Amino acid sequence: MRCRMCGASPSSSMLCTPTTKFACDMHAKVSYLFCETNDFRYEFKATDCKPIAKARNDDNGHNVHHEFVFALVGNIQSNESFDAFTQSYNAVRHFHPHNAVIVVDNASPTTFGAQMVAFVQNDPGTIYLREESSGFEIGGYRRAVTSARKRHWKVGGWVFLQATAVLLQPLPLKSLPCKVTSFFEVGVTPPPCGLPEFNQAEYDAFRQRTGGEVNFAEMGMLEFRRLRHEFPLWDRYERFVCTDDPGNSVSSAMHSMFIATAEGSSGLEDLGFFSIRLEKKEDSNFMEGFNGVFLAALDSVNDSCFIDTERLYLDHGKGSGTGTSVYKQHGEPSGWDQGFFASYLSFISAVDANRDTLVDAAEIADAKVHRAEQFGPALASLCESMANDDPFQKAVGCTP
Repeated sequence: MRCRMCGASPSSSMLCTPTTKFACDMHAKVSYLFCETNDFRYEFKATDCKPIAKARNDDNGHNVHHEFVFALVGNIQSNESFDAFTQSYNAVRHFHPHNAVIVVDNASPTTFGAQMVAFVQNDPGTIYLREESSGFEIGGYRRAVTSARKRHWKVGGWVFLQATAVLLQPLPLKSLPCKVTSFFEVGVTPPPCGLPEFNQAEYDAFRQRTGGEVNFAEMGMLEFRRLRHEFPLWDRYERFVCTDDPGNSVSSAMHSMFIATAEGSSGLEDLGFFSIRLEKKEDSNFMEGFNGVFLAALDSVNDSCFIDTERLYLDHGKGSGTGTSVYKQHGEPSGWDQGFFASYLSFISAVDANRDTLVDAAEIADAKVHRAEQFGPALASLCESMANDDPFQKAVGCTP
């Protein structure tokens, strides 16, 4: 075998040794035996080492606060995304069993909407809401907050998640560092100071655009001018957000997912966060950066306000990795190098009868006999991914 130093620097590298080689081979053999035992045979080849950077692994708290409400918002378009939704929901229920959950179906096709209803209907702590037009994440969050208010709920805080985001451990709801605590951090250039007053005609013309690439900087300036006009509280906070240096940046929440205390949620509402209209996919992409102006206004952009770090490997792009607290699956996972994780979640969804997010031998045996129509395709997909695209082998430098 070929062995050499893997990684670009001593601080982020691992040594390819016979021990590493043994670990790679054992991983392949275990995968092979698992699939063969369940009547699926794939060729798991011997492995070797190649350069790979060591992933960062952050540790977070395990506290639970019963006053927090989880808002899960999703537009479910495929079996893969539905399986991710089931695991998103089950993980919330597993780690935070006593918290209320509001599932907002963001204009999913009616077939998947019916499946979502069937999946959650027996949980008295969950409310299902359907939006007939997709407002993406912010529209779904707005619907959840409005629904809780109509029900006269006293909410101590909100966990705003996309419905294909799977928790990997309990969230530190009793020890949040900021008014708004986010998961993965990205950056964006904030709007410049001294912008002209709001002009409705100019704003409407931009919103009604068709075709062409969206200028996020222009969109941010127009939205910020509208916010200042419609929400007077910005008179107090604008100076904390705007910049005179176009080289400056402000932190924002990737995927527009975060945890807000009661004070943070109230601040977001008072500053107009829930008034942002997301009508196209590019609007949702824009909001991933623009949400940083609200975080900055609420003093929630310090490093401590981001409790997770995305773990990337090889040449996979930002937004495709998993963290230590949450994994976010995209609607087309294979296009984001998430095919293995999608097949893994689909297998768990097919087998996990007691919904504890874990799969044991008894559940596998039961699913193989009593749910063969689900079990067979799910196992076939997983075994094929194990054989051809296992990220764990790649992450430790194993190659076929």
